[in-house]
Amino acid sequence: WIIFTAVIIGIAIFTIILVKPATTGLVIHNEYPVRMDEDGFWYVGLSTGDIPFRYPPWEVENVPIDREAITLITQAVEPVWISLDPQGPSITVIAGVEVSKITNQLFAIETKSAFTTEYESIDHPVKTCADATPASPVILIEKGVNTGIFVTDACITIMGVTFEDAVRA
Repeated sequence: WIIFTAVIIGIAIFTIILVKPATTGLVIHNEYPVRMDEDGFWYVGLSTGDIPFRYPPWEVENVPIDREAITLITQAVEPVWISLDPQGPSITVIAGVEVSKITNQLFAIETKSAFTTEYESIDHPVKTCADATPASPVILIEKGVNTGIFVTDACITIMGVTFEDAVRA
């Protein structure tokens, strides 16, 4: 049993080393070049140019995504709204920026920010799921019981068990 266990552990370690890409330098992932730059961001090389992300693709590819979210975003004819709780933690702003990289830079869809509720005397748009339409979907970023990207009508919810999970989603 000791030899068998040692062999299994050895195979597992060898597999992890071969499968997990290096954290620096250029890596090809699903036919796309991915590199970590000195600024700490991961850059994915696309036909539209290099797009920076907080996480490398292999750390987010297991996040469940309702494919209807992509359809809503790519078929929007008016702005896509990314709506945040104005009293939420600042990390949700990072999630909003990550989402806007996809909607604006990758899909070239006009993207605007909003709050989920009015906040003090700040003059900023307020958008909720009630305002979402297929022409102008609303994306909410929130903490919940699951991590993933979910769609209800024309409202896309990016949810994480923690807010860091929401950024990863």
